[in-house]
Amino acid sequence: MLKSPAKKLPTFRLILAAAAVCWLAWMMFVVHLDRRSMWIDESYSWRISRLGPVALIQDTAGDVHPPLYYLTLWGWMTWTGSEDLFMMRLTAAIPALLAVAIVIRLGRKWFNNSYWAGAAAGVFLATSGIFINYARELRMYALIVLLICVSWWMLDRLLHEKRRAVLLYGLSLALMAYTFYYAGFVVLIQFIFVAIFHRNRLKPTLLAGGLALLLFLPWIPVFIGQLGTAKAQSGEVANAPIIGKFLGTRPTSFDAINNFVDMYTAGQPSLIIAMVSLALTLTFGANPRFRRWLIAIALWFFLVVVLFFAINMVIPIYGLRYVLIVIPALALLVGVGVYRMPTPAARWGLVAIVGVTGILTHPHSFQIDRPPQREILRTISARYLPGDRVWYLPPLGARGSYIETDLKYHMIFDAPNMSTDWFVWEAPREFTDLATTPRVWDARAYWVPILADTKAALETGRTISEEYQYEGYTVHLYEAPPANGTTETFGDLFQLLPGPLDMTQYHAGDTVVGKAWWKALKAANQDYSYSLVLRRDDGTVIAQEDHSLQVGGMPSPSGLDIALGGQILSTSAWQPDAPYQLATPQFTLPADLPPGEYELWMGVYFYQDPQRLAVTSADTGLVDATNQLGKIAAFTVE
Repeated sequence: MLKSPAKKLPTFRLILAAAAVCWLAWMMFVVHLDRRSMWIDESYSWRISRLGPVALIQDTAGDVHPPLYYLTLWGWMTWTGSEDLFMMRLTAAIPALLAVAIVIRLGRKWFNNSYWAGAAAGVFLATSGIFINYARELRMYALIVLLICVSWWMLDRLLHEKRRAVLLYGLSLALMAYTFYYAGFVVLIQFIFVAIFHRNRLKPTLLAGGLALLLFLPWIPVFIGQLGTAKAQSGEVANAPIIGKFLGTRPTSFDAINNFVDMYTAGQPSLIIAMVSLALTLTFGANPRFRRWLIAIALWFFLVVVLFFAINMVIPIYGLRYVLIVIPALALLVGVGVYRMPTPAARWGLVAIVGVTGILTHPHSFQIDRPPQREILRTISARYLPGDRVWYLPPLGARGSYIETDLKYHMIFDAPNMSTDWFVWEAPREFTDLATTPRVWDARAYWVPILADTKAALETGRTISEEYQYEGYTVHLYEAPPANGTTETFGDLFQLLPGPLDMTQYHAGDTVVGKAWWKALKAANQDYSYSLVLRRDDGTVIAQEDHSLQVGGMPSPSGLDIALGGQILSTSAWQPDAPYQLATPQFTLPADLPPGEYELWMGVYFYQDPQRLAVTSADTGLVDATNQLGKIAAFTVE
């Protein structure tokens, strides 16, 4: 038999528990909120929210979603005066936080004033990976979760004949309709709940629904037009159903259901199913109010999910994110399961398990592999040299770069010096000529191969000199020797063609990376070494390092790294008829190096006879005949 309702705890303890859960939620929602780059759906929200309310509504009419979230984002951007990604994403994080707070309130109010039910539900929602994902995204999903929670709160007030409850409940339904159409499933559940348990309040409930319909009436013609837009997106206009959401949906299947369960339970379906089952055992024997609200949230979760998968077998409507409207119901069921535990120790243990499980597994609930636009663009723009071409994230089989609104956002705010004129649009024609295009940046996902003819063009005369890894994306710099560079000759053995630096400004403690293209004039038969000498621009020697003279290595962010392996050739293996081959000498600047102008010089010697080889060049400014050194870099230390 169910215990009698627990006494209401002192207010300060309730506030403390709710504050702790909300603080946890806020940390999960906003820490590194702008770390992930904007993706294409978010970029649509950003683009149209810049248009202003009238143009925004007109643009939304040609889409498949209603306009309220975009209007909210426009208002926020106008008020804050910021288009910073962190600031804009607060339009999802703040509603998500408020949704957690309302779920805590509903759990406590509906279930015997139990702070356990509310707090546990809040912890589940705050650490739910699927919810965190959309609490950090420029889309309407966190807002609709908040409005659904508000609608249940207002319905509770209506059922208890609170003043203005009909107006507030009707307004909440209208706001839901203008935010996300699938919220209609929850409205259906609410009306069913009232019809079963509160028939005496059915009339004011229907009155509130009528008010919502009246407020939504101006948008109905647009909604009908959007159905046609969605159908056109299917690409099968003649054979597609009259209504449906054709992009972002997935057919009903065992794999889809299994994926839904896995994502919405943070990969712990056994634990969550056990807790939900435990909650449902309270249905019989509980007091009437407790029982009614437990049935309400069970309908909210299970019936909505069943409707999604069932209707989806005929009309495409199911997408993992579209079902987010049930996540508060699942949280409340988990909260009641925790409340069902017989002792505080058991409840604390379950809450801890729920929270820790969510925190540890929530990164795996992110739905989409998003291109790390910010990191890629910053890398290329910081090292770009005039004449470079950029083949940027080409889609499978494409000969041109990718450029959509999300890329434009990051070009404006993260790489403002970049231009679309740099981008490759017709590969390989645009980079076949080494004289005009010695360097090509290739940025692509690991699953997108380079077309055979373009791969041949990229690799003819070029070496991959740098490589950067960002999640599943790789940036390669294909580099050829400078076509118009001035050579330096060391003795009668080696010719050096200094390449451009990837940076011209450094800080003390940084590693200077040079590009040195080497060619054997005749067989050396011995393995030579080199000295790197750091000097002020007035010739004062600051430091010196000595290494074996080798070309090759594996590409890395700091050039070719010999320590990583690859094809490495010492001077005894250099062939006189071979083309220029790349080495990337590196020099770590002293940590206490004062600001100023500095130069890096190189001398070559054989270790058994440390006398440096004589250096000559057509440009006398590149050689120091007294010390037999050739200049390979000049830079500023800030």
